[in-house]
Amino acid sequence: MKNGILIAGNIIVDEIKKIDVYPAKSMIAHVLSVDKQVGGCVCNTIIDLAKIDNTQTLKAAGMVGNDSLGEYVIGEMEKNGVDCKNVVVNAAVFTSNSSVMSDVETNSRTFFSFISGCSAYGEKEIREIDFEGCGYFHLGYLFLLNELDKEDEEEGTVAAKCLKYVQSLGLKTSVDLISDSELGKNDKIKAALRYCDNLIINEVEGGLLTGIAPRDEKGALLDDNVEKILRTIRSYGVKERIIIHCPERAYCLSEEGFVKVDSLKLPNGYIKGSVGAGDAFCAGALYRITKYDTPENILRFANCTAACSLSEVDSVSGMKDWTTIEAMMKNHYE
Repeated sequence: MKNGILIAGNIIVDEIKKIDVYPAKSMIAHVLSVDKQVGGCVCNTIIDLAKIDNTQTLKAAGMVGNDSLGEYVIGEMEKNGVDCKNVVVNAAVFTSNSSVMSDVETNSRTFFSFISGCSAYGEKEIREIDFEGCGYFHLGYLFLLNELDKEDEEEGTVAAKCLKYVQSLGLKTSVDLISDSELGKNDKIKAALRYCDNLIINEVEGGLLTGIAPRDEKGALLDDNVEKILRTIRSYGVKERIIIHCPERAYCLSEEGFVKVDSLKLPNGYIKGSVGAGDAFCAGALYRITKYDTPENILRFANCTAACSLSEVDSVSGMKDWTTIEAMMKNHYE
């Protein structure tokens, strides 16, 4: 079976501006430095996958504008060996971007997002994708892709219709979500999950999707509730695996049963940033899913890729190759 992976959906450029203070309305703040980084499901996940194993077929799909930010983000992916022929350059839109205001005093971040190209990416573009060499299709983030989140008379949403189409080509499918308070208040996500082989989300999204609290009033994880979340999501139609990740541990429900694996115990000062940890976990999970690994090893490997991401401030530069990650697994779990 073809094991190449195609990641489709949000392509975003983050412009990180460090500021001396977050200003009150109509007041001024001083920008101390400006940094540009890739962001979004497609860029973060596909570059992490390329760093894990540059011998696999990896393709990106999405939409950018005919602008300098579009050139930048395509260049960053291609520099890592990613096939970007399915990235549509559309002069009628701008490359989606976020201005991230990072307060150096409090370390808090405020995002001002301009989601232009991502909003215009839809069914037409997915049907024109060249899937050659790929056996796996990952789409993210639902609830941040306006055209795909639209209602469809036959399947509920355009995303559901597209996932059904991709499955008809013989590919396995998975999706990732954006944390949104509306996740559990309509059937948009449930429609897409009917055509989803694997779902990889965090505990907040799982709780919002099902209405089951993953934590108690003091913030402690409730393992029994997380298992209920997984089983409830399975009833929505996800076929193979539902995976939930959080800082303390990761969980998986599959035909092999329910498993949980604790996260790595990291030394003080190790964590430099968490902006790409979720996508890094997703990349690790996808990599081992396509290797037909056991649920325990999928979670162990993904916990390690998330830990790699935490070692750097940005979303992708901390990722290591698969041999280094397997050594981390052996050191922490054996």
